[in-house]
Amino acid sequence: MKKRRQQNACQIVVFIASNFDEHIVTMFLEQMETLKRPISLVGLTKDMIPGKWGLLAQPTYQIDEMVDRQKVCLLLVPGDATCASALMIDPRFHHILHKTLAFGGTVAIASGAQKVLHEGSLPILGTPGFQYLKQGEQENSVFIQQLFKQIIP
Repeated sequence: MKKRRQQNACQIVVFIASNFDEHIVTMFLEQMETLKRPISLVGLTKDMIPGKWGLLAQPTYQIDEMVDRQKVCLLLVPGDATCASALMIDPRFHHILHKTLAFGGTVAIASGAQKVLHEGSLPILGTPGFQYLKQGEQENSVFIQQLFKQIIP
């Protein structure tokens, strides 16, 4: 019973910045809808953010509102190099990423963002024991299923 309460208390966060992958985000949101689990879309600002194909998304929270919030059990970066670069230059993103890993959360990164996040001084992602999912060459649907299984083991 205690484990279930902890799972429900943690947040599922999708970080979006310019050029986020709308396909991954919408597929993930659709999957999570079946679990009735809230998802927070987090942006560097509260402004509308354009995706890779032009879809505009309104973040649920600005990153400042997330820094001291409850534990994050899954942090998803669903974008390309442009999206990842925008996040990487913000120290608040680093803080939340490190906090997520320190509390045993999982960081999931779409294939387009992997190189930027790895080269952008995030060696912690390669540390054994941390939960880190990379999309690699997988189709979006396979990657989303992996994320879904991470939340519901």
